[in-house]
Amino acid sequence: MIPEPLKGLYESEEKYRTIFEWSRDAIILADPEGKIVDINRPGITILGYETKDEILSPVSFVDVFEKREDLYQLRKNVLKEGSVSEYETRLVTKQGRVFNALITSSVILDVNNEASGYVVIIRDISHIKKVQEQIERQNARLTILNAVSKALNRSLDLNKVLAHTIDKMLEILESDSVRIYLYDKGRECLNLVAHKGLSDRFVNKSFIKCRKIGDGLLGQTVLTADTRVVVNFLRSEDPYVDSIIEEGLQSTVYIPLVSKEKPVGAMCVSSHSEFTFSADYVEFLTAIGNEIGVAIDNANLYENVKGAYKELTKAQEQIEAQNARLTTLNTVAMAVSSSLYLNEVIDHTIDRIVDILEPDSVRIYMLDRERENLYLMAHKGLSHKFISKSFFQSRRVGDGLLGQTVFTGETRIVDNFLRSEDPYVDSIIEEGLQSTVYIPLMSKEKSVGVMCVSSHSEFRFSSDYVEFLTAIGNQIGVAIDNANLYESIKSAYQELSEAHEQVIHTEKLASLGKLAATIAHEINNPLAAVLTYIRLMRKMLRRGNFIPKRIEDISRYLATMESETARCGDIVKNLLAFSRQSKITIEDNNIEEIIDRTLILIAHDLEIKGIQLEKEIESDLPKVRCDFKQIQQALLNLVINGSEAMTKGGILTIKARLSQKKDFLEVEVSDTGCGIPEEDMKNIFEPFFTTKEEAKGVGLGLSVVYGIITRHNGSIEVESQEGKGSIFRIQLPTAQ
Repeated sequence: MIPEPLKGLYESEEKYRTIFEWSRDAIILADPEGKIVDINRPGITILGYETKDEILSPVSFVDVFEKREDLYQLRKNVLKEGSVSEYETRLVTKQGRVFNALITSSVILDVNNEASGYVVIIRDISHIKKVQEQIERQNARLTILNAVSKALNRSLDLNKVLAHTIDKMLEILESDSVRIYLYDKGRECLNLVAHKGLSDRFVNKSFIKCRKIGDGLLGQTVLTADTRVVVNFLRSEDPYVDSIIEEGLQSTVYIPLVSKEKPVGAMCVSSHSEFTFSADYVEFLTAIGNEIGVAIDNANLYENVKGAYKELTKAQEQIEAQNARLTTLNTVAMAVSSSLYLNEVIDHTIDRIVDILEPDSVRIYMLDRERENLYLMAHKGLSHKFISKSFFQSRRVGDGLLGQTVFTGETRIVDNFLRSEDPYVDSIIEEGLQSTVYIPLMSKEKSVGVMCVSSHSEFRFSSDYVEFLTAIGNQIGVAIDNANLYESIKSAYQELSEAHEQVIHTEKLASLGKLAATIAHEINNPLAAVLTYIRLMRKMLRRGNFIPKRIEDISRYLATMESETARCGDIVKNLLAFSRQSKITIEDNNIEEIIDRTLILIAHDLEIKGIQLEKEIESDLPKVRCDFKQIQQALLNLVINGSEAMTKGGILTIKARLSQKKDFLEVEVSDTGCGIPEEDMKNIFEPFFTTKEEAKGVGLGLSVVYGIITRHNGSIEVESQEGKGSIFRIQLPTAQ
């Protein structure tokens, strides 16, 4: 019997039931005696059971946890009346998997404040703990690296720095010993300058205290400046392996100490166990090695020049400033390469210039296509009164410093406009601008615009400052060139599309020309019948035979004339609809209707040529997403080609069915004609390629078919054997 409070918790309230069933944590409900009355699906999985029955069958909550020593504390807390507890512990699943768990337990009290049940929530936090441990380990390493870096900055006493570094390393690393070697002054030998975690007997050996360059793994590390890792010295070829094994060392990583891209020593970090040095472990040691390299270089500099620390700090600041500029330049380059929207690129570039260089204003001008005028494209940091003046909105090439910059393609610097001869200097001074650098925007060695960077103070533009702006200017030039090229490509593509439509229309008219004779014959037959009946009725009029007795005959004559005239009208209407040039209209169309409308145009011609027409259309085919007339033209071209390949008659077959390719429909046009030579198969869809005699075709038919099908996101393929015929298969996307 489930206690009423528990029923209300997970049966009456639907939202609680949903939380219970779909929670990612294990939720266990127990009655006052400790018997489990319910457990959710994640709980079954987390505790390692396969079904709920394994837990709910006559096993009590107490029994489950008494059999599991790791759950004893859990049971103790849960069964304590009125307690609400949360703590971490390690649990073991039924299969023996150990995992970290966060346990939240609570007693459910009824209206009389008595225990009516228990709720236990178990959360598997193994992954979280693992991530936390990784973060803690990484933070510890970063702390060490930061401490080493601070020691380097605060002290030029190399021995003190190295001892401090080794102590910090052994605090966090899982290694047992560290050795640090440095070059002697002649750069011929490595001398042991600091160590920890090794026996005196080992470090006092001559080949441990001093090693020639290239001798053993240690000497080779400095010679090649490559990191070397030994997981097990039993498999090592180091000539001193016996002494290393005697010391109990099994694994070692040799880190070259590098300063100014030259090795200055080596660091050996060892373990007494077979230890696998991970990539991040080695990377961390390399970072420390680089810091030690800096310490060595600092110590050498200190011996020769006082105040080296101040110069190093200044150099570091310059590097940081240069890195910031390079980052900006890289950001601008990425914007240029990832976007063809010129305004977006330029706005982003101006923002980055202002962020890193902190000028007071930036203006960017672009040269027009006639290369006669500059137009303001973007600006920042200028008043509306200043920027709205016509001579700042646009400027002729050669006019003022701005116009001269784009004319000559040379950078111009004004440190103080009070000494400038620019014709617009009064407005510039009124705006409060004192210094400006004019950077030409270059693309393919031609000026395409100008960038003006200004300051309200008398500012000296350094060479690296100007060099940085020039690099950005080159990127903007590329962006302008890309934008112009993009517009040209768009225009060319539009012209190509129009030309392609014209080719399709031309080929359509060519197809109509091929049909002209047979269509004329097709129309002539019904017209001859109409003319015969007209003459017959006129003769009846002359002879006075229009009498009631002949009304039935006359009606029959008129009905025949009506049907034959309508037939002519249908043929002409179909021809006009087919020949009319129109924009492509993609709609859902019935493929059988397209095929039937196509065959109306060619059926009589096939009959005259002695060609048997067969049509196989699967039932309940989905509609295709296409332009009715263009697909009709493509099919007509294929049917005409097939009929021309059967000079002595044959069988022409059209099939339509679902394709094996999902969401596609397949149309197949096959003939029993002469076939296509194997050497011509690769060229049949190329424009103006034809195997027909001169004046029999220009080679656009199949090219037009290919273009139409690919524009509909479809595909076409062909199979052919000489003397046996050809099969063209078209894949068209369905309306689904």
